[in-house]
Amino acid sequence: YIHDGYIRGDTLWAGEIYAGLFSVIDISDKTNPVLLATQSTPGQFCHNTWLSDNSQFLFTTDELPNKPLGSFDVSNLGNIKLVDEYFTDSMPANEVHNVRVLNDFLINPSYGSQLTICDAARPDNIIEIASYPTGSYLCWDASPYLPSGNIIVADVDGGVYVLEPN
Repeated sequence: YIHDGYIRGDTLWAGEIYAGLFSVIDISDKTNPVLLATQSTPGQFCHNTWLSDNSQFLFTTDELPNKPLGSFDVSNLGNIKLVDEYFTDSMPANEVHNVRVLNDFLINPSYGSQLTICDAARPDNIIEIASYPTGSYLCWDASPYLPSGNIIVADVDGGVYVLEPN
């Protein structure tokens, strides 16, 4: 079961939540996908994945309390390495729900109803640089890809926020 998938080019980066891992799948032939690699995630409940802009690092989330966002060096699929783990600064027991990458930043809608932004220019040393509270339970998702640079954030409580990071 693939809970969430991220496609770049002809490669699917799949979050296999119940298997507790991510899979890398060549989908260049849509009728014959080929499994290239698998890797367990820190919480072994992989909810979502997202690649760095240079495709050398993969960031993963595990949808379980007290589990970190994982940063993996995927430059060699035969030797995938976990290089860092990130817990939110203000609520470390509340996991990141989804991760999105924009340039060298991670945009993290999280449990505890907060959006955090991290500097991931050095994927082996992720640093939280901003946070914003949303509702009362879960900041569901965020899209940082508007031409304006604004980030649209949705909270499960029904709130929608437009943030302008600076």
